Amino acid sequence: MAESGSSSQSPTPNLPGGPRKEDRPDFKVIRSAPPPESGPNLMPLVLLVVVVAIGVGGYTMTQRKAAPAADGKKGTTTTERATTPTGDPAPDFIMERIGFYENEGRIEQALSYAQEKQADYPDAPNLRAKVKELRGKLGMDMVTNPEEALRLGAQRIQAGQLREAVDGLEGLVRTAELSDSQRARASFLLAMAHGGLGNSLDARNALETAAALGHDQAEVQRLREKLGL
Repeated sequence: MAESGSSSQSPTPNLPGGPRKEDRPDFKVIRSAPPPESGPNLMPLVLLVVVVAIGVGGYTMTQRKAAPAADGKKGTTTTERATTPTGDPAPDFIMERIGFYENEGRIEQALSYAQEKQADYPDAPNLRAKVKELRGKLGMDMVTNPEEALRLGAQRIQAGQLREAVDGLEGLVRTAELSDSQRARASFLLAMAHGGLGNSLDARNALETAAALGHDQAEVQRLREKLGL
């Protein structure tokens, strides 16, 4: 049996025809958008800074409101009374009220009120001086020995402490049992002190009392001329 002259080759399979991928209905081409031409996105960094700032601010406010003092005591608030700085004078309304009591002749009440306020203003120089003055007027700080008190009054006048001299001598005259001679000397010294302070009426009255009680008339006359009374 004769063989065919054609070469024996495997036949090419006949592939079925069909549409291309691009033509299939379920095929879609998705193209990504090109990146923006602007710089890097800083929004996350900005948000982080804002969050940190809010946290720090809230923590600071909490510490200011609730932080205790170093010694374990509650921190001072605005409603608590502030400590009076050292050396600051007492307010005017306190001194005016003390003066009102003095002018009414209520020295004991003036002293009581001044000492009460001294607890609130312990370092106020004007209040401390007023308490001392009132005590002197009441004879509370008076030297018990009249002769010693008279010598102290004369020393204060020589030292220029005229207000202190007046307070001490007036307390002496008001509270101590003095002889006419001692009362005359006290009145003469009061005339000198009042004259130095410019209290002409008080000086004249004290000088007349000294003269009436038998003080040396020559000294009385010299002081009267010196003070222009």
